[in-house]
Amino acid sequence: MISKSMTRDKILEYYEQVLKKRQQKFTHNDDADKLIKQEPVAFLFAVILDQGAQAERIWEIPYHLKNIMGHLDVYRIATLEEEEICQIFEQLPSKPRYWKIAARRIKNAANHIIKRHQGQAGNIWNDNPKVGDLQARFDDFDGVGQKKPPWPPEF
Repeated sequence: MISKSMTRDKILEYYEQVLKKRQQKFTHNDDADKLIKQEPVAFLFAVILDQGAQAERIWEIPYHLKNIMGHLDVYRIATLEEEEICQIFEQLPSKPRYWKIAARRIKNAANHIIKRHQGQAGNIWNDNPKVGDLQARFDDFDGVGQKKPPWPPEF
């Protein structure tokens, strides 16, 4: 009988192989890809925003948000008024379809990261949770649901 941890390891191994074949490209922008791979909060924001539009375009949004705001600090994002975060999203060169909802989801995600993950998005997966636990942690974020895979932190 295969254990759950063995199953998780096989899924992660497969995912790593797929990424290597794709050269780990999330976008057509090398700087945006680098940010997603180096900053867990950028990765999480991209997962939350990834719906209803071309993925490569949506996964660039954290990069553009960082350029506009000068940071991706969840503590600072959490203090923004809804009008302020919407003004930031209005400046994006490419917006999600429902950009006002997306802006609210990013603010809510920042608050959730602070309350549940000690202000660090990487804490969502740093303790090597089981796949089901990781999926549940992602599902806790508004904008993430069963149609989105439990992204492993191997970036």
